[in-house]
Amino acid sequence: MKLLQKLFLSMESMAILLIIFAISIGGATFIENDYGTEAARAIVYNARWFEALLLLLAVNLVYNVIKYKMWRKNKLLSFIFHISFLVILLGAATTRYIGFEGMMHIREGGVSNSLESSEAYLQVKVAKGGVTAEKHKKLLLSPITRNAFSETVRLDGESVRVRYKDFIVNASQKIAADTNGVPLLQVMVSDGGQAENIILKENDSAQFSSFVLSFGREVNEAFPYLKIIRSDAGLKFISNRDVVHTDMSDQSKTILKAGEMFDYELLSLYNIDRAMIVGRDYLEKGVVQAAPTEKNSRMGDAQSTNALVVEVMYNGETQQATLFGGRGYTGDPQTLHFGDLDVELAYGAMRIDLPFSLQLLDFQIERYPGSHSPSSYASEVILRDPEQGVQQPYRIYMNHILEHRGYRFFQSSYDRDERGTVLSVSFDPGTPITYVGYILLAAGLLLNFLAKKSRFRMLSKLIKKTRQQKAALTVLLLLSFGAFGSLQAQHVHSTDPADIRKIDPEHAKKFGRLYVQDNQGRVKPMNTLAHEILLKVSRTSHIRGLEADQVILGMWMLPDAWQKIDMIRVKHPALKSILGISGESKYASFTDFFDPTSGDYRLASMVEAADRKRPAMRDKLDKEIIQVDERLNICYYVYVGHLFRIFPLQKDANNTWVDFNSAMKRTSGLEKEAVNHLMTSYREAVVNAVAGGDWSAADETLQGIVDYQEHFGRQVMPSPAKRNAEIFMNRAGIFIRVGLTCFLVGLA
Repeated sequence: MKLLQKLFLSMESMAILLIIFAISIGGATFIENDYGTEAARAIVYNARWFEALLLLLAVNLVYNVIKYKMWRKNKLLSFIFHISFLVILLGAATTRYIGFEGMMHIREGGVSNSLESSEAYLQVKVAKGGVTAEKHKKLLLSPITRNAFSETVRLDGESVRVRYKDFIVNASQKIAADTNGVPLLQVMVSDGGQAENIILKENDSAQFSSFVLSFGREVNEAFPYLKIIRSDAGLKFISNRDVVHTDMSDQSKTILKAGEMFDYELLSLYNIDRAMIVGRDYLEKGVVQAAPTEKNSRMGDAQSTNALVVEVMYNGETQQATLFGGRGYTGDPQTLHFGDLDVELAYGAMRIDLPFSLQLLDFQIERYPGSHSPSSYASEVILRDPEQGVQQPYRIYMNHILEHRGYRFFQSSYDRDERGTVLSVSFDPGTPITYVGYILLAAGLLLNFLAKKSRFRMLSKLIKKTRQQKAALTVLLLLSFGAFGSLQAQHVHSTDPADIRKIDPEHAKKFGRLYVQDNQGRVKPMNTLAHEILLKVSRTSHIRGLEADQVILGMWMLPDAWQKIDMIRVKHPALKSILGISGESKYASFTDFFDPTSGDYRLASMVEAADRKRPAMRDKLDKEIIQVDERLNICYYVYVGHLFRIFPLQKDANNTWVDFNSAMKRTSGLEKEAVNHLMTSYREAVVNAVAGGDWSAADETLQGIVDYQEHFGRQVMPSPAKRNAEIFMNRAGIFIRVGLTCFLVGLA
């Protein structure tokens, strides 16, 4: 007994367990980075040995709380601190074994009372003579784990066995002839972005942003479509739009009228509006097979599914099925026939029924001006719960969730045609328990700082007695300020396009003192906005040796020159390759994001695909794409002046300030003339100053804008002293320096 106690319940064993825990979660991070989330969960987070490790830690903690009688008054702070970890572990266990997540998809006007699980399941349904039996098994599959499993489904005394054979990540689909197969059509489709390989079974359809492609399935004729039909004479098609047919052999084009039936030719190009369709292959009887793509085969690609290959055995007969799907995907069911017995299999999300329903009244999306990228989207729904007598409207948007019966609904994604919504659903009774643990942990830490007899107070007294430690801290403080001073000088390039260095620094400082209203209504110096923009776009406060005020003024007044400057931060290697960024550079120019010939936005389809995914399913590339797209849109806002709300509306009850373009739409008469004169004169004066070097006229017109602000916006303008203090803090970089200082002090 004493040996077991020493091995598992001593302070030494606690230290060893904590070291193992730290190494485990650190290793899981590397596994996730190289092989994906599923591998990290299979090997570490969801593994039995990791659960046993956490249980041992909890038992050890309880034993030591009892052994040292921490509930006594003189040890109450330690008791609160230690108990908090047990409460957090309890909350985590509740989430792990009771909670679940999923996705709910609803079309406008539609009603849903079920969700698709975020976990992947193997789902087997056996049917014979009107009798059915079902079984499902949660799967965590990865290319570096032992994925072997075997499941048996029994029906009327007979057994159907399903056995693992292979698992292919990032799998591409191809069709192959099979005498037991079904009609299959393989096409390449491009709808304003990258081309996609689509395989349609007969009576299937695929929804794209501008049209629907159907293979024998009825369609909504109010939406553009191209419907391919199988007939005795071969493939035919009909569309409710004119279709341009291009013969690939001689590039000749023919316009095929809407509403008429035509032959559908493989390897010919068909254009319906902006979409392009090319038929690659067609089989009267075929099956869909899986093959690894040329992309990263270790972890799932952002726009690909995985493939699970299984063998099904019944009465001595064996058949093979390839199931496409995975975590976050609705599996495509496949049915195998064994005489009068049918076996339906699927790999992917499983349906979970809810005790209430949601009806989608309207899906709304807003986009950045001049861009296809969404800035926000929302769902207008009606919650119906007959059991509780609830029927009420609700609006779900970015940070506004719907909570009911322990379920939480978040706005996550949307359909390509923007007529349907995807809601992320969470049922997690462990969350409030975990929050209680966090509160106890914070309280224990805070009280340890304040209590007179705490260990922290004892250590602080020792530090006061050690003058050498004081001296060391002073040196570290000085070093930290020097180190961060050098960091702030980064991102200096050796060559400069014309004009960007011609913004006068003295005039830029005056521009930085101009007031501007942000989207939250705060009126602040332009210098603050300039620093915020550069930190967001470039992760630095200087570009090519120029201050933030110079950069932002140059971007606004000289957009053509600044659009060629490498200043938009890009880190992901795949994204750098797409944009043509070579070497160790981490920056791209605004023009790098657009095709020089067509002018198309190179990341359009990738941004749309990443936005439509729920956050938990986004990989590093998805997150980088969304962040870079946001940086690009911020730059666009600067070029067109949308961020510069420098004109207070006269006699506005809410003290609203607007940018120049909005002022031209929302004002009239003398007010409109005054704003137009000020802005036009200032832009002309700056452009002339850049060309000639004389900034006196620009200073004079800028003062005119300052006078306009003081006359009509004084009610919400901070005092000059506050403005000067804020500008000083921006330029001193105090908060950046404090970060490293605090780190070094804590380390010491």
